Amino acid sequence: MLSAPAAILGAGILWPTAASADGSIAAESGPIVRSGSFQSKKYSYAFTPPPSCTAGNKPLRTHLDEVNYSSGTRGYTYGITVDPVRINSLEEFGTPQEVGKRVADAEGARDGVTDVKLLSAARLDGLLGGRYTYAVNYRSEGSRGVKLFYTRIYVGDGLLYVLTGQVKEETMRGDDDGRLKEEIDRALESFTVV
Repeated sequence: MLSAPAAILGAGILWPTAASADGSIAAESGPIVRSGSFQSKKYSYAFTPPPSCTAGNKPLRTHLDEVNYSSGTRGYTYGITVDPVRINSLEEFGTPQEVGKRVADAEGARDGVTDVKLLSAARLDGLLGGRYTYAVNYRSEGSRGVKLFYTRIYVGDGLLYVLTGQVKEETMRGDDDGRLKEEIDRALESFTVV
């Protein structure tokens, strides 16, 4: 299943990609673990997941490259996807608020989702390869409960990179000492595209 950012940015601007006979797109990178970090072999990104997370992959890949992480806490996960796009920067697609609205709208169109609220959308300081990263955070309510999504979206060299962290809202409500929020912030900040 496409992440909401990949779904909206891919709408009409994806380059054609080769798929296997079953329709899936094979990932061409695999984890290189260095001090708890993940670095793509083929694509130029790195991510340091929280210590509680372990890498795993979906049986059917739907992106050019994707890596998923799950924690011991149900509903607390991270995913990184890479997809080809025809734009050269996020600015070509819109402002952070415009992209955030499109992400929220795409999430709202998914099966079982009954309500989506855009919590924040911002352009992050610090350029990656002369381009900015957008931070889009939203709340999704549906048949599988209420989830909070934290994303980092980057476009460069014809590729869309998306890091998505998700956690159940009830888990965040139980984060009285703020440790989980700090853990999420550290993980999001560790995502780099070089």
